[in-house]
Amino acid sequence: MNTQIRTQQIVGMLWMTVCGVPSIFFLWFLLGVVCKSRPSVLSTLDFDLAVLLCLLALAGAVAGFPLFRGRQWARRFVALIAVLTMIATAVWYFAFGSVTPFLGSFCVLAVISVVLLFLPRHEPVA
Repeated sequence: MNTQIRTQQIVGMLWMTVCGVPSIFFLWFLLGVVCKSRPSVLSTLDFDLAVLLCLLALAGAVAGFPLFRGRQWARRFVALIAVLTMIATAVWYFAFGSVTPFLGSFCVLAVISVVLLFLPRHEPVA
């Protein structure tokens, strides 16, 4: 099997597992805040960034499926999600001075994904 396809499958599986279940629980929590209609929470930067990062994680988890199946367009889509995640994490860090463990692992996954999906590879010569 081609190493690029194998790497793509591993990265797709990581996006599905690292982002899938935690982001669903986080979205459930955020919707609970919205349903309880706390206007003071809804208009804050941390809530807006939390919603953005949750949606990025869900998009990454969904994009992990075609990435795992070897679709080439999914590489670019996951890379876009990864770059947006890195930017949002940087904004979170500069605004609040720290990041949560989930956000830190999400950002590390984003960096590793971009490196693994777009780093040039040298195939072994047979």
